[in-house]
Amino acid sequence: MKNKIKNLIIELNSICNNNCIYCYIPKEERRERKCDVQYIIKKMIEYKKKGVECIDFTGGEPTLYKRLKDIIAIAKKIGFKKKVL
Repeated sequence: MKNKIKNLIIELNSICNNNCIYCYIPKEERRERKCDVQYIIKKMIEYKKKGVECIDFTGGEPTLYKRLKDIIAIAKKIGFKKKVL
């Protein structure tokens, strides 16, 4: 039996307006770096076809990603369970 990937994590951006001591993104990299919407959609479709059930959106601060609502709606339409971390 093959191992099946059940969860996909997509880092939407590296922007953050917080200063958490446990953050894995170095302070100097917490600037405008974001993932392209079309690339995200392509990867969501690709991994859904592979049987992935759940998708996590993270960042920097994912709520600062301007198209977050659109991405969540598309993930729902594709059939993912979703979380924003």
